[in-house]
Amino acid sequence: MQHFQYSLRMSSLACSHDAFCKELLGRVLQAREFLALYLPHDVVGQLDLKTLAPLADSFVDPELRQHHSDLLYSVALVDGGPGLVYVLFEHKSAPEEQTAFQVLRYMVRIWESHWKNQATLPFPPVFPIVLYHGRQPWRYATSFESLVMTPPGFAAHVPRFSFHLCDLSAMNDAEIRGGALLRVGLLVMKHILNPDLAAMLPFWSSLFFELGAQHSGLDYIKIVLNYFAYAASPRRMDELYAALETALPPKGVELMPTLAEMWMERGMERGMHKGELNNMRDVTKQYLSVKFSSQSSLLAKTIESIDDYGTLRVLFNKFILATSIEECEKVVAEILH
Repeated sequence: MQHFQYSLRMSSLACSHDAFCKELLGRVLQAREFLALYLPHDVVGQLDLKTLAPLADSFVDPELRQHHSDLLYSVALVDGGPGLVYVLFEHKSAPEEQTAFQVLRYMVRIWESHWKNQATLPFPPVFPIVLYHGRQPWRYATSFESLVMTPPGFAAHVPRFSFHLCDLSAMNDAEIRGGALLRVGLLVMKHILNPDLAAMLPFWSSLFFELGAQHSGLDYIKIVLNYFAYAASPRRMDELYAALETALPPKGVELMPTLAEMWMERGMERGMHKGELNNMRDVTKQYLSVKFSSQSSLLAKTIESIDDYGTLRVLFNKFILATSIEECEKVVAEILH
């Protein structure tokens, strides 16, 4: 049984990407499936994936942890030798030229830990994987030696290795394989930064229904909705909300009010950070539009006329519990009069 532990409160966009990646590939079943499908055949053929086990150590610099999610697994080789698979998730929206250098540092730390704990040679092999989902295709070399100036005669003295790049942005959706949970997770990661995300959801409906029928499937759908709430930036929230209502199975649709509340909470946090009263007004009106698919002009004008943040917050909390626009209007009348 898999238990998903996705934080509903994340301090930054980077943290939301990080948390979602760890929920997807931080579980042995999904990690094993990913490795079987997305690693080169000659590498997979040497790994006994039944022995895959997560290691708790993190080798990412503390100052980089808000940008990177390192996932380290141990796995036995089919010939009986020890082996390690190191999975590094790269979640920035633009490629980074120095990624191979970062990966090299993590690999050295893995070997340092091995030496500290076991003091045996040879070192176990480490297979580094970078999972990238930015909107731009990856445009840099994956080899470390490409980062080093190499005059004649120096090549033999420069470390040589390459990381395995899984570039979701370079794949079409049909190339993204796996069971329902893995496919949904990778597709969502690929398109999370796409402003036309709502247009993609109808094509995933069968996957959502398949996932909803699985044990703990609804838990993962909730994780996906949380990720949408904190990381998606669609052209219009109401369009994304409507598309989700159509694409999700009935039990998934029941989670939608929670999604709307998290969207509005995210907007309020941004507004409070900026100190913008106007943002709170916009958030409140948008919430009503998303929740009820309509809004009375009188109610919108009333919200615009309120110049006290505390009053708007009280109204918003009341609107969460309301079941109709008429009830919202009644709440406004009671509080303001």
